[in-house]
Amino acid sequence: MRKIKFQNVLFLLFTVFVGIILMVSGIVFYTYTINQMEIAASDNQMNTTIKVQEQITTVLAEMDRIAIAVNASDYIVTTLSEIPPDTDENYFDYHPQVTSEIKNVLYSIMSSKMVNARIKLVSRNYDNTGISTQYDKSIEKTEIRNSSMGYEDMMTSDTYKFFIPTHDDIWTSYNSSVISVVRPIRNNYGGVFGFVEINLPILELDKMVDGINIAVLDNQNKVVYSNAELTAGQTGLIEAYDYNQKDGTILTGNSHGLIVSYSRMENTGWRIVQYTDQNIYNYPMRSIGRIVLVTYVTIFLFMVLIIYLIVRAVTKPVRRLTDIVLDADAKDPNLHLKAGEMQGEMEMLAKSVQGLIETVHESSNQLVEIKTREMKTQIMALEAQLNPHFIYNTLSVIGAYGMKASNEIVYQMCLDLSEMLRYTIDFNMKNATINTEIDHVNTYLSLMKKRYDKLFMYTIDNQISDEIIIVPKLIIQPIVENCFLHGFTNTEAPWKIDIRIYTIGNEWRVRIKDNGSGFSQEDIDSIGSTLNREDFLQKKSGIGMVNTFLRLRHYFKGKEYIRFYSEDGAVVEIGGPIKYENY
Repeated sequence: MRKIKFQNVLFLLFTVFVGIILMVSGIVFYTYTINQMEIAASDNQMNTTIKVQEQITTVLAEMDRIAIAVNASDYIVTTLSEIPPDTDENYFDYHPQVTSEIKNVLYSIMSSKMVNARIKLVSRNYDNTGISTQYDKSIEKTEIRNSSMGYEDMMTSDTYKFFIPTHDDIWTSYNSSVISVVRPIRNNYGGVFGFVEINLPILELDKMVDGINIAVLDNQNKVVYSNAELTAGQTGLIEAYDYNQKDGTILTGNSHGLIVSYSRMENTGWRIVQYTDQNIYNYPMRSIGRIVLVTYVTIFLFMVLIIYLIVRAVTKPVRRLTDIVLDADAKDPNLHLKAGEMQGEMEMLAKSVQGLIETVHESSNQLVEIKTREMKTQIMALEAQLNPHFIYNTLSVIGAYGMKASNEIVYQMCLDLSEMLRYTIDFNMKNATINTEIDHVNTYLSLMKKRYDKLFMYTIDNQISDEIIIVPKLIIQPIVENCFLHGFTNTEAPWKIDIRIYTIGNEWRVRIKDNGSGFSQEDIDSIGSTLNREDFLQKKSGIGMVNTFLRLRHYFKGKEYIRFYSEDGAVVEIGGPIKYENY
């Protein structure tokens, strides 16, 4: 695979870095801009909604003020109270003088701000009259009583005023809608003699909200007015929301995509809701996105060009130095640089490379010499492998002379020593069985018994002689040998060594006890410190007792059993998991 040049790598790294920076900054800028646009749009819509709510609240308050003024007129209250009951005719149709005076009072109460409103006065027997800029039809009492407005419930209610949202106008023949304020007319003692109804054509409300989409929700969150046609889905969205605050803005996160602002009217509890199709804002947002994309792509391409020129200028000395190094002859470590060709850091780098090449050249020569010496050493090692055969032959000669002199002890000792030597220096055999180890130790102890005779005795209790358990080679004899090297040095004879081999569960154990001087606390601390060192796994050389512990630790990887203490002499216990695999 062809390697990428350093110049190209540097160029790619900087290009990717700049690209990531521009991409992240572009996304952050676009997100921030869109967020600010949405906030501004929401704030503007919210302000408009509050203004509309205040205007409608003012209109309803003015209508209620007119109703209160009518209720406060003694002449009107007295006239309504004197109308005889149980007549089918409209009282005001047959009493024009009274009707004229009533209308004069109503005209005096009517506000100049409500010139298009209607004041309708109705007695408790549903006799009615009023003033209006529209043509009112003649209406029967039964029609008023049976209308859906519920006038009879209003007159019997304890409530003093009623705000009625958009409904059909029953007082005219035209198909029109109005909003109304109704107040029962009471005397000072609470007696009800009729009611006054103030109507405002819905067209007047349309004029106030012209150019924006407005809906009015009653106290049950039902849309009772909308100046624009709402789809069923939009109506459902507006009615389903929980308007738990006085004012607020919400964004419907679905396919209808409405931005909804609302404000609650204090005097009625109705909510004025302004809704805007979110798609209106999508086009400018997409335009901003395209502008940001084009701008940042242009900046990126310009930065790529700048990076290329800078990287090319910066790496020019490096490329020149690379060419010089590649052209250098292996036999000639000198770089042939022209005077002034390298300056500053590149001159220092060239000198460093020159020194490195000289060092490598020198190391190469040394490596050749080391290899030569290594070959000589290997030849000497091969020759040294002949020495054990010389020792075996020598022991055989000594044994033969012992047999010739009828000294079977000398002959047997030579055989035992030869067997021990062969077992010890067999480097192809790294592991052994526990019984092979016991045989090796038994041979060693029998030799020591011949040496010390009655001054030494030993016992071997092998309880697992029928099992083939794999263990590292030479893990028992070094511990036994340690008894003679240290344990019996300051102890008077006779000396004794007891060896016990047994199993516990799925583990084997070897217990070695002597009657020597035992372990001092200093010995125990020293051995424990050696076993706890972090580098103990690398200590594989030597066959002493401590190295035996380390080899057990290395072989069983922390699952070994090692214990040493004093009990009328030294006691060493070793063990590990039972392994039966081939060795």
